Amino acid sequence: FGVQKMHGGAAVRCLSSTPVYIAGQGMVPITRNKGATLKEMGAAAITAAMADAGVDPKRVGAVYVGNMMSGMLSDQQHMGPYLATAAGLVGVEATTIEACCGGGGAALRMGYMAVASGMHETVVVAGVEQMTHRDRDVVTKGLATASDWTSEGATGATFVSLNGDLMALYMAKYGIKAEQFAPFPVNAHRNALTSEHASLRKPVTEEAY
Repeated sequence: FGVQKMHGGAAVRCLSSTPVYIAGQGMVPITRNKGATLKEMGAAAITAAMADAGVDPKRVGAVYVGNMMSGMLSDQQHMGPYLATAAGLVGVEATTIEACCGGGGAALRMGYMAVASGMHETVVVAGVEQMTHRDRDVVTKGLATASDWTSEGATGATFVSLNGDLMALYMAKYGIKAEQFAPFPVNAHRNALTSEHASLRKPVTEEAY
């Protein structure tokens, strides 16, 4: 982790040797339950992670939450402080990280940097999203805002169609056939069969794919 410090007008790069560990994890089931709320799910996952890590909530210095569409679909922005408060982490630094589908990973990066830099000793990183409580067309439009809206989303492109276009370009460039992608969904569904948090617990074969 690099830190830029100024000495007489010159930038000097200092490397931190502070080790960073993921001490615990918490997760709630992936569900289509329209009665579930972002606050309940987020707080439950955070609380479970702290319990798994054996961390005293008073030691948590910051909370980083990855989220994309809570404002569009749930009329609730400011997810960092919102979930921190719901989980009993009052008065700590709390920030929402938005990076489309990479929001969780971006939040993890922010947490890593906070600890590696020495700014915080213990942080909580969370990712939360809720979509099934809204109409499909509303969700589809919300997802499309991660595209270039003027030239893509506004012209009718969706995340599904854009991903389809990218896959077609990849297949054409590298000479890949559709059936060669089969191992990905087959493996994902196989893992879901033994996961207590999975929603779609059904096997998929390469032939069915």
